[in-house]
Amino acid sequence: INLPILLNWPANKGTSDEVVTEDDATIEDDTPSDDAIVEVKDTSVPSDVMVKPVSTDTMVKLTPITPSNLMTVNAYFTATVAGNTSTDCSVVYATPRTILRTQAPARAALMELFKGVTTIEASQGVSTAIGSGVTINTLVIENGIAKVDLSKELDTNVAGSCRVAAIRAQIERTLKQFPTVKAVLISVDGKTAGILQP
Repeated sequence: INLPILLNWPANKGTSDEVVTEDDATIEDDTPSDDAIVEVKDTSVPSDVMVKPVSTDTMVKLTPITPSNLMTVNAYFTATVAGNTSTDCSVVYATPRTILRTQAPARAALMELFKGVTTIEASQGVSTAIGSGVTINTLVIENGIAKVDLSKELDTNVAGSCRVAAIRAQIERTLKQFPTVKAVLISVDGKTAGILQP
């Protein structure tokens, strides 16, 4: 007997390095059965998301992903664009990303930015000045100012005024796409002074 358990997909899941388990969601369970099985394959789940069952005595049914629970945000990247002769290092380009709908789209957009470019995007000339491993410590938007505190990886091995300008532009433009953000204040592990120096 297959007794389905409804696993409500959490809005903050979906990045390529996350593992979703039964503990990550609200589970509605009827009477368990010894011969119930685990079902983890679901074509509605993005291919880069791993689903890891906690046990082998239950069946996991994922809530289908539909257009109504998806949204699009932009991550801003640098790019080599045909015909572009600009030497302005702060020029960045919007790259749309489809994500699960969330009440915190600014944080979600930054998370997409810090994932870096995809293989397809890279083949089209899209690149990033931001190193790998950057995470968000805190993000507070108040009175039109987005105060974002990031991990030390943002400021690791950063050299050159052009790269610094590009990093700042990528973060600022990604946040300023939202009408509630008029200005951006970047800090690294709580520090604003002495960060992102050429």
